[in-house]
Amino acid sequence: MAVADTHTAAQRASGSSFYTAMRIMPKAQRDGMYEIYSFCRKVDDIADSPGPRDKRLEQLKLWRSDIDAIYNGSAITRARGLAVPIKTFGLRREDFQAVIDGMDMDGYLAWHTDDVRFRFGNGPTTTGKEAIREGLSQFWGSIAGLRHEFVQVWDTDDASILEATTVYTRKDGSQVGIPVTTILRRRGDLVESILGRQTGRSINVKRPTVEIIGAGLGHRINNTAG
Repeated sequence: MAVADTHTAAQRASGSSFYTAMRIMPKAQRDGMYEIYSFCRKVDDIADSPGPRDKRLEQLKLWRSDIDAIYNGSAITRARGLAVPIKTFGLRREDFQAVIDGMDMDGYLAWHTDDVRFRFGNGPTTTGKEAIREGLSQFWGSIAGLRHEFVQVWDTDDASILEATTVYTRKDGSQVGIPVTTILRRRGDLVESILGRQTGRSINVKRPTVEIIGAGLGHRINNTAG
């Protein structure tokens, strides 16, 4: 039997390295950040739990339904604490769903061929699913998060070319943007290669927002009095 979670969003956030920064924000932004952090912690706890994978996937599926419910106007959902920040700051459903999707590495790798080739930025090209798992796990441990700002996408039947700026958030909260081009090739329904390359100089990014970022996407609350 699952144990009920009696912690408030603020109590969950109090153990975060972001907590001090959250505390000095205006109340609306602060409360919103507490709720977003709490959500991220809950789905992360599911991904890190030692239980069977099927059980973890089922719990993540329930969270997807909870997020859909709050956007459909239901108050009968574990995500109801997000209702106010979602409405106040215009947070997007797909960003929350992306956080959930990003918790399942096995699910992500299932869409790749066993001999998939992968290159991230100007790093070396690796081969195989386990090489991707190891590389991404190490990389995500070195940053606070990232997002992609797409410039252009070209598609054919079995390939896509993506031009974007990848914005990395460092552990200290500063951000750097790196222009990249990625070529993705498919074999049937699976991805057989994802080869990225930095195409220009990095630039420091200044944004009037505070972000909590999970699985490659940001959830932003404007840092203005509300």
